[in-house]
This record gives sequence, C-alpha cells and structure tokens, in this order.
Amino acid sequence: MRVLVTGSTGLLGAHVVRELVRRGHAVRALVRPGRSATPPPSPAVELAEGDLSDEASLRRALRGCEGAVHAAGFLATSPAEHGTERATNVEGTTRFLRSAQAADVQRLVHVSSMAGVGFAREPVPLAETSRWNTGELGLAHFDAKKESEERALAGAWAGMELCVVNLGTLLGSRDDGRTHALVAALRAGRLRASPAGGASALDAEDAARGCATALERGRRGERYLLGGTNVSWHALDTALARELGVAEPAAGGGLLARFRATPEHDVLRPNGAWFWIDDAKARAELGHASRPLAETVRRACALSAAPERRS
Repeated sequence: MRVLVTGSTGLLGAHVVRELVRRGHAVRALVRPGRSATPPPSPAVELAEGDLSDEASLRRALRGCEGAVHAAGFLATSPAEHGTERATNVEGTTRFLRSAQAADVQRLVHVSSMAGVGFAREPVPLAETSRWNTGELGLAHFDAKKESEERALAGAWAGMELCVVNLGTLLGSRDDGRTHALVAALRAGRLRASPAGGASALDAEDAARGCATALERGRRGERYLLGGTNVSWHALDTALARELGVAEPAAGGGLLARFRATPEHDVLRPNGAWFWIDDAKARAELGHASRPLAETVRRACALSAAPERRS
C-alpha cells in the first residue's frame, strides 16, 4: 500500500520509512516546507511537504494513500513551549485525522508513548489495561500525549481503521546525524548521577518493525505497548557509559541534575517513576520482538559515533 509517514526525519520516523520500504510498501514521507530530508531518501521514497498546522497541506500529502503512520510530535523543553507542544500534538493530530478521513485512508497507526499509559512507583511492568495516572505528575507533555491518543482512539471508535502503539524509551541514531542526547551527555561527562526509576529501553529499529506490523494487521481501536528491556535509569546509564568507555554515573541523582545534563532528551523523566512495559499483547498479536539490552546499547553508541549536529 502507499503509506504516508509523519515525523519522517525523526529518530523513529526514519526507521519506519526504511522498514516500510523493506516490506514493499510505497512510502511518502511528510517533511515540513523548506526542510529537505537529511540525508536524501532512497528513490523508493516520495517526499510531500506539509505541516500539522496546515490542514490543506495534510490533505494533499494524504491524497492517494491507503495507509498512514502518524509519528510526528513536539517535545517542549521549557514552559514557554507548552502551547506549541499542545498545538502540535493534540490539535495537529486532530487535523491529521480529519485529513486522513477526507482522503479515505484505509489503515492508520498513531504513535504514542508510556506517557499515555501510566507509571508505577515500584519496578512493576504495566500493560494496556493499566490505569492512566501520569496526570498526577503535573507535566504538560504527559497530558498532551494522552489527549492526542484519546483523539486518535475516538476516530477508531467512530469507524476509522486505526490502532495506537505506545513505545518504550527509544535508543538509536537520527538520519540528520545528531547524536542521541543521552549518549552525548554521557560522552561529554554532563550526566554524573542517575535518577531513581526506570523505563523499557527499545531499539528504534525494533520499534519501527512494530509500527509497520501494527499498520498491516493491528486491530481497530486497540493499543499495543512496544517494549524492549525493562531497566532502571542507573543500569541503562551505566551500560551506556561502559560501552562508551567513560565514567559511570552515580545512583540517586535528582531530576534537576538529569535535566541540566540532557535537557532535550530527559526533561520529562520524573524521579522515582517506573515506566516498565508488559508487551505480551504486542508479542502475541503483532509478533513484536526486541533485541537484548547489550545489543541495543552497542548499537546506540556505535550509531551515535558521529559528532552532534544541530539542524
């Protein structure tokens, strides 16, 4: 099928584009006006200019598509950006869904995260049926992610062939050459202590396979948690540091220390919250599989070997 991918220049979206091409789909990558893909996509990928703030551009981009993976989003790194974050993640999703309906897109995947599922105060994996409680953390990002997911599911309840995937914490490389922020912080010695809590560390390539399979055979209105290895932040940071050959961070650091070290990546890591994933449903219905943590860490460090660049 012809598939539009939003967020195609991001960490996940670029891997989704490649996975869909590998599976024989005709891929159309949405890029913001004036911003070309970096590096240029393969000849198998068509570029379409568009923006989540411009519904007419979304309709043009979706014309002729049978499928779509909505992986675009915005992460605020300061309170001043919360308005932009909500406008992009919530209102932008609504525009995208209206455009997909108008274009008669047959199958859609909305990409969300554990922000839309919940957290635990103990290292206990959560599943699709867990009670959402991240609103208790008082973080605008979590609220926006949950609301955008609810709008997507409302489309499914209204009859759109749409499912949601909730991802663990992604590791990997970006096509624009930027080093993964966590890897960059460790390499530069900016991350000296890890906060309490943890997450499910997931290779972006494994996440992309899950997204592609959800598009092909995910059930309407269902949510699928795509996890990797459930691990504490300290264990993950330590594994990355050892692979990089740099000083290992101490345990018990606060959220502020991590924010200062990696503001782009970790501004929303609450201290003492566990975002572990029980992905049994995705493994049973989608055949989701994730590589061991050691391999994920090796790949993240190797793929992020290039100097950090800003676009």
